[in-house]
Amino acid sequence: MRNHLLILLLPFLLIGCNQNMLGVGYGVKNFFTSPFAKIKSSITKNAYEEEKEKTHKANKNKDGKEIRYCVDDKGRSISSEESSDFEEILKHTTELVCECDSWGSCTKDLCSCEKLCPDNFNIFKRPPFEGTEDMTVPQNGLAFRNTDYVGQYDQTQGYCWGHARVNAQFNRLAFFEPGQTAPHDLESPNEDEQRKAIEYYKGIIDQVTSNKTATIPGFQNLEEFSEHPALQSYLGDKVAKTWANHAMSWQGLSVGLGSDKKSKGYYQSVLHEVKEKLELGVQPTIVFTNHGEKFGTHALLVSHIKRDASGKEIYCLRDNTKKEIFNAACLNYLTLNDKGELTYPGSKYYEVLGDIKIAHNEDSDMVAQAQALKERCQKDKDCGK
Repeated sequence: MRNHLLILLLPFLLIGCNQNMLGVGYGVKNFFTSPFAKIKSSITKNAYEEEKEKTHKANKNKDGKEIRYCVDDKGRSISSEESSDFEEILKHTTELVCECDSWGSCTKDLCSCEKLCPDNFNIFKRPPFEGTEDMTVPQNGLAFRNTDYVGQYDQTQGYCWGHARVNAQFNRLAFFEPGQTAPHDLESPNEDEQRKAIEYYKGIIDQVTSNKTATIPGFQNLEEFSEHPALQSYLGDKVAKTWANHAMSWQGLSVGLGSDKKSKGYYQSVLHEVKEKLELGVQPTIVFTNHGEKFGTHALLVSHIKRDASGKEIYCLRDNTKKEIFNAACLNYLTLNDKGELTYPGSKYYEVLGDIKIAHNEDSDMVAQAQALKERCQKDKDCGK
């Protein structure tokens, strides 16, 4: 057991000072809790598969796109008999339409709560995003890159896993309301009022990073929120601690040791799972190594899939070491070459990959987040039982 612990901690002892000590602390914790974590992981995997199956069945039974109803200015349905004039019908059709789908604009009188707040992973498909690609813009990203020094923990190699997860949590669970006023003013000249405001927003950050939904008043988007000087350091600490908790794990160790190239079939299997999650409305975190270099590990979000000029599928990346505007243009991507190698053409360092996995936290995060979103949706749509 002692040798196994040393193997787990040795790579982290070589990383650096403050980041190193943070990593070792979480590495020790994860080592001693790993038997319980395996049991929890097994239960979560079953729950994830159940939710995925429910989603597939629901989508299979759909009759195409969402149902739309003509409504009046109070949201009440308008029948064709109420309008004798075709132009009037057309006006209502184009200007006063509600959608009967996940997070749709129809009321529960017109649309069932089952459609508005689905009890499956379709709950991730919510405004303001039409698809996962819409998340990959600067406004929806953390204002600091993985390579920036933010927070109290000095970094030597970055907190990529933490950056990816925290960014994804805010995209999935945060509801920004710039027109709402917070109970305390961050910009107040009164120090006590400022302190209360900081604590208030720290509580919101804690909520989101615990896989709970949260309304964020006074801010337009994640970029604006995470660049505020009173909040950025706390967000940076959350990123660092999330990195330590997940990267300093058995999966982090196994991927770090997996620098050999895998078979084409293995890569295709992982990419199929990535595609499946994108279709469910989430950007999954992937963890991979550079071919031939143990512990040359990186973690990032997969944004969306497109085809290049030759018609080959490429997996657009949301690389937290690159500017978000370049990610949005799909300048950073993974693709399988003719040799069956998984390559990252836009990276000088990770040009050919070794091992790759979907982050071990993804399934459990999705199960918890879907439940939180459903509860939020039911409250918003007055669908609570």
